[in-house]
Amino acid sequence: MAAAEKRFRGMCFESVKNMKKQQFTLTGILFLLALLITFAPVSAQNTSSGGAILFGAGETSAWRSGYVAANSSVRYSIYAMAGQSLNVSLSSEKGTAVLGVRDNQGAVYLPPETGSTYWSMTLPATGTYLIDIYGSRTGADAGTAFAFQVFIPPLGQPQNPWIPPVQPTQRPPVVPQPPTDGQSIRFGTGQTSALISGSVQPNGRARYDFYAAAGQHFLVMLQSATGSAVLSVSDNLGNSYLPYSAGYTYWSMVLPQTRSYYVDVIGQGQATDFLLQVVIPARITIPQNTYSASYRGNVLANGVVSYVAYAASGQRMSVNLSSGATPQAFLRISGMSSGEVYLDHTTKWTNWWSYLPATQDYLIEVVGTANPANYQLNVEIR
Repeated sequence: MAAAEKRFRGMCFESVKNMKKQQFTLTGILFLLALLITFAPVSAQNTSSGGAILFGAGETSAWRSGYVAANSSVRYSIYAMAGQSLNVSLSSEKGTAVLGVRDNQGAVYLPPETGSTYWSMTLPATGTYLIDIYGSRTGADAGTAFAFQVFIPPLGQPQNPWIPPVQPTQRPPVVPQPPTDGQSIRFGTGQTSALISGSVQPNGRARYDFYAAAGQHFLVMLQSATGSAVLSVSDNLGNSYLPYSAGYTYWSMVLPQTRSYYVDVIGQGQATDFLLQVVIPARITIPQNTYSASYRGNVLANGVVSYVAYAASGQRMSVNLSSGATPQAFLRISGMSSGEVYLDHTTKWTNWWSYLPATQDYLIEVVGTANPANYQLNVEIR
C-alpha cells in the first residue's frame, strides 16, 4: 500500500508541475488517471485495515488508499491539537464511498448518512480523531477502491475571518434584545449571511438558533466591545460542537445533519456589546461536461454574498464579477480549509484567476460598496 500511496502522491505532484506549463484542459483527466493508477493494485481480497495516520517531518498532509466492501467501513485515526483545522477529501473508483468523522470520546461530527466526501472542521479539543471510510450502503456495488487526503495546517495559522462594517442606518437582521433564548437567525432574500448586534451580561448567555441542511458550510464570527465574549455551538439534540471553554471567537464546520443549531454568545466576567456574523455560503455547482457556472444576485450596501466551490490542487479557477459600468462590488477569495486569503476585496478586483494550491472548498465572496447593486458572477474551473 505504501508504494501505491507514494506513486499516487508523486503523480499528483508531477501532474501539477506539468500542467502549469500547459493549457489546463486535461486537469480532470490527469487527476482521474492518477486516482485509477492508485486504485489498480487494490482488490476486493485486499480490504484495507486502516490504522494511524502520521505526517512526515515538516509535512501538513498525508494520502491513504485502499478498498472498502459494501456495508462495511475502514477506520483511520489521527492525533491533532485543539484549534487545528482538520480537512479530509475522499475519492473512490465507483463514487460510492463516503466519510464519517468522530472523536474517540464518542462525539460524532460527520455521520455517513450525509453522504459527504469532503469534511472541514476546526478541532474543539486535543486528542485522537477517527476517520471512517464507508462502502456502499445501498447495495450499488460490492465494494470500491478509494483514496483520500488529510490536510491539517499548522496550529496558529490565521483563518482571516472578517465582518463588514455596519452603517448606523442599517437595521440588523435580529433586533438587539436582552440575553434571552429563542431568537432565530434568518437571512434576507438572496443573502447568505446575517449580521446581529446585541449585548450579554457578565457570565450570561445570548442564544440564537438557525435551521440548515446537512453538508452546508457554516461560519460564525464574533466581535465584542471588551473582547471578553466567546462562542459556543451546539444543536437541538444536545450535541456540542464548540464548548465555550475553548475561548473561540471564530468557528467553521460542515453541518452534519439537517436540523436546528444554536449559536451562543457567552459573557465572561463583564457585560459587553457584541457583533455576530453567521455565514452559510451558497454552493456553486458546475453541470457535468461543462467547466463553468453563472449566478445573478444582489448585494446590500456594505454587504457580502458568499459562495463556495470545491476544486482540486493544480486546477485553474477563474472568477469574473460584473456589477455595472462602474463596479459596485468586488471579489474576495480564500481557502475554506487553509484559511489563506488569495484575493482581498480591498484590492478592488473584479477578475481573478489562479492555479489552485490545494484541494479544498474555496470561498468566493461578492463584497458590496456603499451602494446596493445587482451583479453577475461567473466561475470557471478546469
